[in-house]
Amino acid sequence: KKKRMMRKSFLFIGLSAAMGANAATQPQAFDFEVGTLTPTVKVIQRWDDNIFSQPNNTKSSPITQIAPTVQFQAQNDDNVYAVTYLGNYAEYWDSKADNFDDHTLSFNALMNPTDMYGVDFGASFAQLHDDRGTGGSEGGNVNSRARPDQYDISNLSLLFDYGRDSAMFGVEVEAAFTDIEYTNNREEAQFRDRGEQLFAARGYFAHSDKTSYFLEFRRHDFRYRTKPQFGSRLDNTE
Repeated sequence: KKKRMMRKSFLFIGLSAAMGANAATQPQAFDFEVGTLTPTVKVIQRWDDNIFSQPNNTKSSPITQIAPTVQFQAQNDDNVYAVTYLGNYAEYWDSKADNFDDHTLSFNALMNPTDMYGVDFGASFAQLHDDRGTGGSEGGNVNSRARPDQYDISNLSLLFDYGRDSAMFGVEVEAAFTDIEYTNNREEAQFRDRGEQLFAARGYFAHSDKTSYFLEFRRHDFRYRTKPQFGSRLDNTE
């Protein structure tokens, strides 16, 4: 059980550590009585010779990105809690209309009441974007956008794990709910507003210390709020 707790814990802190992977040293963490605060920042300078992903009449631009991460993590016995902020700010030097600033705030809790079962809860809210030439403006539709499509996305997820690391047999049950709403370019982007529901169940069998098997069922539903002007609804199930 300890092994599973540590794996999840590293998943949380790895989000911050990855942002500083190019640095010579590990990110500096600040310890407090109630937890640890880890701030990192990543700076990227790049050049894109086709920022709209077009087959012809391409446009290029140097791009500067600054991606800060701040994570606070606390641990109580076998329970781990993390609050994380991710930012992504970009400057397109030859195409100012494509500048963006993305923000994500998330909360994660991994609770292990006993050695036999654990609960993994997550909640997040983000303000993100689709670059022009991707998503709803892919291909020729890029000419209909003066700026990138921006959207709000919120997510709730819950995973219940029974006996997977402590017994020969184990079960996981997972549910996640996502809401996506576009906040600009509404005339074109409203057709991409949607709600998503994910349900999954997995059964595990430990054959030996080094070999295990699992069987999984997963269902992912997509429900769009607005019917396209042409064609049928985009609702689908995977």
